[in-house]
Amino acid sequence: MAVTPRRMVMTNRTNTGSPFAEPKLGRPKDGDNSTRTNSRIQLKLNQSGRERMDELRRRMNSSTSDIVRDALRVYELLTEELITKGNEVLLVDHKKDTPERLILFAQQKRATA
Repeated sequence: MAVTPRRMVMTNRTNTGSPFAEPKLGRPKDGDNSTRTNSRIQLKLNQSGRERMDELRRRMNSSTSDIVRDALRVYELLTEELITKGNEVLLVDHKKDTPERLILFAQQKRATA
C-alpha cells in the first residue's frame, strides 16, 4: 500500500470560508468576560527605585515579576493585620531585649504608653 505525502498549503482564512473562527487580536472589549488569568502591569521607576529593585532581585535571586508578586502578598497581609484587624507587627532584634513596634501606615494608631 503506497502512502501519498500530504502537502500543507497556507491560505487566508477570511476568504476561504474556513469553519475555524479568526483569532481575536488586541485588547478585549469593555465588559468582555475574558477567561484570561494573567494580566500585565507597567511600572515606571525612577533611578533610585530601579536600583532598589535590582538590589532586591540580586538579594532574593528572583525576577522582577516575582519581586512584585511577593511585595503584593506582603502588602496585602500587612494591611489586613494592621489596618483591618488593628493588630501590631513587632520586630525582634536578637541583640536587644525589647521588640520594636513597626509602624508602616499613617492610619495606624500609635501605642500609648
